[in-house]
Amino acid sequence: RQGGGTFVSDNILAGLSDPLFELMSKSTESQFDLLEFRHGIEGMSAYYAAMRGTDADFEEIREKHDAIGHAQLENDHRLTAQAIFDFYLAICGASHNAVTLHLARGMSAVLIDNIEQNLTILAKKPDVFIEMAGYRKSLLDAILSSKPQKAWAASHRHLTFIEELLLKMSQENSRMERSMRRMQRSEY
Repeated sequence: RQGGGTFVSDNILAGLSDPLFELMSKSTESQFDLLEFRHGIEGMSAYYAAMRGTDADFEEIREKHDAIGHAQLENDHRLTAQAIFDFYLAICGASHNAVTLHLARGMSAVLIDNIEQNLTILAKKPDVFIEMAGYRKSLLDAILSSKPQKAWAASHRHLTFIEELLLKMSQENSRMERSMRRMQRSEY
């Protein structure tokens, strides 16, 4: 308002919300679109968190990282997805980039849903959870040791691992479905 000062909207991402998020939640392709988005936002945040993070930021990131392990003990993918998102949100906060932080917060529902969906699919290969924990630990270590390039690389290695595994599982599933259809046709 003219003459009334400057006001910051709490609802900065309202224009992005409903139609976009609804479309993304219903599309199987959006699973990979969101992973690509996460490559950008998480990699950049990890880089700047390692560069700009304070001791208090690092403590929060460490606590959120540890909370993932506690959530996994509950064997609840939604709870684990929330804990993973909180870890990445702490990294976004430590980047000290307000736009990135607000964007991540504004997309929290769709990102948590994406992480949960990925965990549900990956649960078919439970041994991968140990590898993913190792990737997150490498990311944590790079950030805490203030090594921006290593943090960025660790973030990308983690997300690339997930993306490649999901693609491979999707291809395997597609082959199985084709085989089942052929078998059903031959029975008639």
